[in-house]
Amino acid sequence: MVRSFSQASKGAVRNFYHTLRIELGADIDITEIIPGVIESEITKGKIFTEEGRLEVDQDLRDASLGIVPIERTKAFARAVVERVCSDARWVLEPPWYIGLYYIRMLIPEVAEWGMRLLFVTPPGVPATEDLAKKLANLPFVKEILYPPSVRSPEIKRD
Repeated sequence: MVRSFSQASKGAVRNFYHTLRIELGADIDITEIIPGVIESEITKGKIFTEEGRLEVDQDLRDASLGIVPIERTKAFARAVVERVCSDARWVLEPPWYIGLYYIRMLIPEVAEWGMRLLFVTPPGVPATEDLAKKLANLPFVKEILYPPSVRSPEIKRD
């Protein structure tokens, strides 16, 4: 369910900026930033439990991300600033994300099928047993796709 709320909020923000462009016209420049997966507290596995406690659950993180590359924060910030300074209407970052973005827009059935295949488990099977987690646990996958700050077993819990 976490993915549902995250995507809904991103969609709301995206539609808000599209509406602003229409209402304000050429009076103001708006650059829409459409991030993929960026190095953050969430990609480090930090979650709030139902009781409201902050915990680190890297198994759940791996099940949520699987084989999705995580972009480093500095690279993301550098790319965003560069594109905003060039008056871009939108920034899709990291660069590989544009392919997924177009698949979601043009052939959403394929995107949905892929997401279900990777991230949805049958009833009674924990989310940490999904195909995405199994793929993330293959040799060298995390070393290639996850920055060192995300892979560290010593992630601060505050």
